Amino acid sequence: MGNTQICRGCESQQECRESGSIGSCDEIPDEKNPELIFTGVDTALLVGAINDHFDLHVLARQTLRNRGLDDDGNFIGFDEN
Repeated sequence: MGNTQICRGCESQQECRESGSIGSCDEIPDEKNPELIFTGVDTALLVGAINDHFDLHVLARQTLRNRGLDDDGNFIGFDEN
């Protein structure tokens, strides 16, 4: 994966470019760039998310728990059930 620039103070790269906030962007790895989170996701899943067929918050929380993490990313261990 590469690096992409994203502005800390803007909502998106587009807004950063349009605002002309030169020098306020940092390069971050693509895998940490929220603008690229859905790049590899199947279209049917994206459509399901948009149409509320499942809750992305619930799925994100479940993924954190599967990694042994709480909602703040702190290690809490794994559920033994």
